[in-house]
Amino acid sequence: MKMYRYIILAILLTVLSGSLMAQEEQERTRSRERTDENKGTELTVRAQAMNEQLTPKVNHAPWQRTVYRFVDLKEEKNLPLYYPPQPVGNDMNLFTTIFRLMAEGKISVYDYSAEYEDFSENNVSNLKDILDKNYILYKEEAVPGNSKAVAIEIDNSDIPSEEALGFYMKEMWYFDQQTSTYNSEIISLCPILFRSGEFGDDVARFPMFWVTYESIRPYISKTPVVTSDLNNARTLTLDDYFRKRMYNGEIYKVANMMNRSLDRSNPDSLKAEQDRIEKQLETFSKAIWTGRVEEESDSTDVDANIDKRSSKGRSSSTAAGRTSSSAKSSSSSKATKSSSAKAPKAARPASAAPVNSVRKTR
Repeated sequence: MKMYRYIILAILLTVLSGSLMAQEEQERTRSRERTDENKGTELTVRAQAMNEQLTPKVNHAPWQRTVYRFVDLKEEKNLPLYYPPQPVGNDMNLFTTIFRLMAEGKISVYDYSAEYEDFSENNVSNLKDILDKNYILYKEEAVPGNSKAVAIEIDNSDIPSEEALGFYMKEMWYFDQQTSTYNSEIISLCPILFRSGEFGDDVARFPMFWVTYESIRPYISKTPVVTSDLNNARTLTLDDYFRKRMYNGEIYKVANMMNRSLDRSNPDSLKAEQDRIEKQLETFSKAIWTGRVEEESDSTDVDANIDKRSSKGRSSSTAAGRTSSSAKSSSSSKATKSSSAKAPKAARPASAAPVNSVRKTR
């Protein structure tokens, strides 16, 4: 009996040691995969230099205008930023790419504020705070060899990619005096989660954080994207998509001294104001070379309409005066021409007899 007990105990120890060795080997494999993945996404010196070169220096630009847009990922032109909603192999949409870079500590994100954007180190967001604030599931694991460090693991199924249906975007339009070019540059992005309220009736927006475009450009410049249903060839990257301005976003705010957003209470006036700002951005490049760049005031449209009506009245009265004067000149010229025409000579009668002269005598 004792012999059988020893045999059974030996078998159990062998099985237990084998399972422990298998777990250790699996953990080593995971760590190697993480290391290889991190090596594949680390920025090289060349990539850093290229990123600095592509980042414009607009601090000394003589003309700048900051524009805030809302990019709706449900629109057709913005669908390349949303699909696939969940990662499929190595394919990830823009939000998942940013979320993974943030979770792995490769980029810094900043607390969201509707009043201003602070991209300083004092405003860097904490990963755990973002997860807790947005109710995103995760698990904490102790780092081998460091009892104080804790690693946060997030499954792809727990990333709220399907709820990230929009982005806030901060753009800078500027005139580069060194190259004499008029360009626009994306400064930062803010992913927005669309979630229903407590009663499931209203859908509210939940902005998550701000991230600078400069920090994500080296990574999304390697991310291919499909931009058409007719042509599925991935010839462009996410960075190309943004640089070519293939997206569509409505303006909800422009930088102003009072830091006010556009009035959204009246949809008609909002659309008119958005169109006016878009037209200003398009026509400014033409006005640069004429030297007649005039700032359009933010006064009411009533004054503008009064000015237009008065100018039309002056132009119509001037045109009427010109018409009457031209009519008078034409009539006088006709009268002059008729008076200056020669009258026909009277015909000499054919039966008239010759007249003889008579000399007087005293």
